[in-house]
Amino acid sequence: MTRSARRLASRAALVTVLAAALAGCSPAGGGDPEATTEPEPTASASPTPAAAPAIFTLPDDCVELIGPDLDAEFAANGVTLFSDSNGNGIYEQEGSVGQDGGEPFYCVYGQDGVDLSSFEFAAQALTNDAHEGVLAELGTRGLDESADGDRVVFSQEGDEGTLPAIVHIVLPDGWVTVNSTFGGPDRFAEVNDWAETAVEQLYPAP
Repeated sequence: MTRSARRLASRAALVTVLAAALAGCSPAGGGDPEATTEPEPTASASPTPAAAPAIFTLPDDCVELIGPDLDAEFAANGVTLFSDSNGNGIYEQEGSVGQDGGEPFYCVYGQDGVDLSSFEFAAQALTNDAHEGVLAELGTRGLDESADGDRVVFSQEGDEGTLPAIVHIVLPDGWVTVNSTFGGPDRFAEVNDWAETAVEQLYPAP
């Protein structure tokens, strides 16, 4: 075979290979490929609106401060209102013990005639400056301190007769305190629960 003949044979083989490859990419039956359909645009989900931050709400009375469930629990256990900011209760008290600054709304409870049974809820709104002042003051009192974001807690477990059980929860616009004359681990756990209940009452979900 001449050189020219070999070139022609090689080209023919190459054409045959390419034709076979292209045939494999064509639709069955050799018809024209179907027109590709553009995918319809998917509607993007609307962004979920961010929840409005809770805002401190000053209570008008003690039930608004502690909540109806806790109020009913106290009544069932013989706990009565000793005094409050509105002048209610069976005793007179001027000013809050747990929050000795600003203008807190407070409610003092206890079992009449039972020593060391009294405890107080107190709450007040805070401006930015007052917030910084409360943090600075509570930081000087030797209390245990913990922070979770913009929420700062100052606490003291206390003991059974000498040191009170105390929980202060300080938020950017509010300050909640529960102060129990009787301390110790069990009472401290109870005081923590009461303070959280008060926060839920004063920061209703929007």
